[in-house]
This record gives sequence, C-alpha cells and structure tokens, in this order.
Amino acid sequence: MPDSPITSRFMSSQPIHFADTASSVADDIESGLREDPRWTLALRVAESPYFAKSPLLSQFLLFVCERTLEGRTDDLTEQNIGVVVFRRRPGYRTSEDNIVRTYVRHLRQRLDRYFEDHAADEPLLIVIPRGGYCAVFEERQKESLEEVIPLGAGGGDITVTPSKERPLLAISSPEPEISTPQAPRRRFQWVITLGLIALFGTLIAFFLFRENLLQASVAHPIWAQLFSENASTYVVTTDSGLGVLQDVSGKYATLNQYIDGSYFSQFEKVDSPESLKLQRLSRERLTSVPDVNTVAGILTLPEARQKRVILRNARTLRLDDLKQSNLILLGSIYGDPWISLFEPRMNFRFDYHATSDTYESVIVNKKPLSGEPAVYRNSSTAAPYSTYAVVAFLPNLNGTGWVLIVEGLTVAGTEAASEFLFHGSMGTFLKTVPRDKHGIRPFEVVLKTTNLDSESSPAEVVAKRIY
Repeated sequence: MPDSPITSRFMSSQPIHFADTASSVADDIESGLREDPRWTLALRVAESPYFAKSPLLSQFLLFVCERTLEGRTDDLTEQNIGVVVFRRRPGYRTSEDNIVRTYVRHLRQRLDRYFEDHAADEPLLIVIPRGGYCAVFEERQKESLEEVIPLGAGGGDITVTPSKERPLLAISSPEPEISTPQAPRRRFQWVITLGLIALFGTLIAFFLFRENLLQASVAHPIWAQLFSENASTYVVTTDSGLGVLQDVSGKYATLNQYIDGSYFSQFEKVDSPESLKLQRLSRERLTSVPDVNTVAGILTLPEARQKRVILRNARTLRLDDLKQSNLILLGSIYGDPWISLFEPRMNFRFDYHATSDTYESVIVNKKPLSGEPAVYRNSSTAAPYSTYAVVAFLPNLNGTGWVLIVEGLTVAGTEAASEFLFHGSMGTFLKTVPRDKHGIRPFEVVLKTTNLDSESSPAEVVAKRIY
C-alpha cells in the first residue's frame, strides 16, 4: 500500500493544500506506522471511490487516523483540525465556523457506506464515535445466524450454521411432490399471491412518490416564480475558495475587486513562500457540501423540470446574468459578494468585523421592530451552538424576475436555511405571505438554529419582513 500524501504534513501540523489527494506519496512516514495494518486500512478507505471526489474528507480521515495511531489525540480538537485540515487561521471561532462539525458528519456517513459495502473483505472497521474526533479501530462482529438457501421446488432447503470448526449442512428432504389435480390449483394460488404482492408494492411506491412530491413542493409559490418558461434560472453556489483566502490572508474583497479580478491578482505580485500558497489558493474554485446538497434538492423539484436551469460558482457569474434572469444565491456575502447588490433593499444585512487574528459575523437589523434585537450574533464558544440565517425573496435588478437569497452566518446556518425551504415550516410561513397579480410578495425572514455534535435543530423564524 503506498504512503499517504499528507502524512508528512500531519507530522508537522502544517496546513494541507486543497489540491492534495490520498494517492500522492510521502516518503518520510515512520516505518512502524507504514507497516501497521490499521494505517493501511485507513489509506485503502481514503483512496476508495467513496472518498475520491472529496479530497478534504480523505485528508480529514487520514489526519484523525494518523494522530490516533501515533497516540497524539490531544491534537484532535475541533480548532486544531480546522487549522491543519481546513486551513482556518489559528484562533478562529469554532462557534461561527462549524466546518469541522459539518464534515465529520459526512465522514461518518461515508465510513458507514464503505464498510457496509465491504463486509466480506474488511474484518476491521474504522469508527469515529460521536462527541469527539478520535478514530477507533474495531473488529467486525461475526453474527451467528442461520442462512437458508432454497434449492428449488421439491429439492429441499439447505440450512447453513456457522461454526468455529467445519460448517455443518443440514439438508431437509420434503416428500416429493406428485403431479395430482391439486398441483395446477397450487400454482394458480401462487400466481394470485404474487400478483397481489406486486399490486401492493405499486401502491406503496405511488404513495411514497406522492409524499416526496408534496414535500418537494412545500415552497411551490416561490419555485413557480423562480422557474418559468420565459427566463433562465441561475443557481449560484458560494465561493468557498474566496472565504478561505480571506481568512488566510486577512484581506477582504469588495464586489468591484471581485468582479475585475484585482482581489486575486494582488497575490501574484510577490514571490515569497507564503504568497505562493495564496496564489495557488486564489485559483481554486470551491464550494461547500451544504450548497451541493441544496443544488441537488433544487434540481429534483417538479417546478424545475424542463426549465432552463444554469449552475454557476459565484466566481464565474457575470453582471449581465443578474439583470435578465431569475437567481438563487447560496452562501453569504463573505463567500458571494454578489449579494451586496441586493443589500440596500434588505432590512437584515450581514456584517463582518475583522481583526488580525479573528473575525465576527453578525446580522444587522436596520430597523428593529418592538422586541427585536438590533444585532443577531452566534452563540458563545460553549455547546450547544446557535447560529442565524436569512432567506430573502426579492425582485431582480431590473424588476423582470426574482432572486432567492439563502445565506447563513455559518455553514450550519446556510444548511438550516436550505432545510427550511424544502420542508413543512416553509409552507406554514408562506401561508402568511400575501399575493398580488405578480405572485407571492417579496419577503425576508431571519432563522435561528441550534447545533450540537454536527446535528442541527429545525430552523425557527425569529423575525420577518413582508413587502
């Protein structure tokens, strides 16, 4: 088994570049770890198709396995993982940026899928228990179950009973079936039985499909206006590469710098080792896992079928795209500066207070109503963590279409806002929004969600504006 691509960096706790993959080779791994079957298992899993399309998950898995096997579990804290694996700056606030908690949930899911599909050839399992980030290597438990293998009509069944010694086969031999007038009737009964089973299965499939269709159409008034025969709809994912670049460099992008490319070109002017890293990062076009999940949900909506839907990363969007088309903008202004074009029309505005070491993100309530706070902030660093998001439905720049903005203070906030769109709570809220000749009226809502061990509670509406 080849060595891991990133182990040498794990040893020194240096940040890992996003382009690294588990198939690269590092020559400076200690021989004891290289020959450990647990480490070769970790490499095998990280290089499997289950992780091939997500280098960050591969790096995350190898990092926790390497630290666990080396006995350096003190390094497996949320903040240290964020710095080493996800290139967050030292001292970043985990209450505002829950990327580690989000990814560990997906890591556990991928591990479960891998070991379920490799039950026959992987006697050892990798488990990351909830509540921490240490890897646990467990032997797969052998189940003592009897397996009945049918041999066909009149041939009896073979019951296989596992044993530590040679397995025993117990063969039951029923009386041979004699061709009598009852045999055709028995076959006829089987035909009727199979037909009823097929009909029952069809009915179940129909009702499940109908239920899924209803769930997908909970926000039908919004989707019906966003997906039309006469206009294209752009689904724009956040530019996570921009967010990471701002975190690492401490320099923040305006919309003008983002559009003309001057924000990224500034890193090409210096040839220091640190600048070379920033240059490489400035060329990356990345997005988040919650955004990908949201896009998948949007593309399966009945309202989006046979419509012109165009997927874009924020960095590839153009100003003309915002004028004549419908838009769905995912993320926040920190990773999608295009949202700033719509903020003058919005009551709930995102703001970032940056220092040399950390930053704080808040939602500013420009005109608070009675009982509303002027600012919505993430909770403290102690669990459970609370965060906020905004869902806004507004006219586009020239008033010929619509814009849906889904932005959170954290990844968990954006994820909760997306869940709000696809499930029943959105339908309940839309019943309170009036309609006119153009359809549902523009609105904004502030959502709150609480996160514990990467599991988010359903979002609740804490403030709203209807225009």
